[in-house]
Amino acid sequence: MNTRLRLFASILLISTLANALFSSCDKDTHCYVEVQAVYENGEPATAANILINQSRGTIEFHGVTDNSGTCLATFNAPAILSVNASVNATDPTGNVIGQRTGQGTVRTIEGETVSCRVVISNQIQPLF
Repeated sequence: MNTRLRLFASILLISTLANALFSSCDKDTHCYVEVQAVYENGEPATAANILINQSRGTIEFHGVTDNSGTCLATFNAPAILSVNASVNATDPTGNVIGQRTGQGTVRTIEGETVSCRVVISNQIQPLF
């Protein structure tokens, strides 16, 4: 009986240690932000410049939206971040005359993807 008890205790100990070792390997500690940039009419803003940053300047991401107006960013730690989107505005001859912009805020969560929808204004801000 004493042998059975030792065997059971050994198996329980090995099982507990294995669970502790291998379960921590699967945990994703990154934070993901999916930005969806759209114009005021709801159309996706393709090739919009995306800037995601922290007000105190320790975190920063630059990206460009794809054909669906989406951009995905990865961060190492949770934070509250500002999200800025901009698109160049051009005159009929193709010269850049300003930018259309939109802003948002997002709070990241460890191991999760959070979404942020940014609406880009029709108002053109001059470049000077």
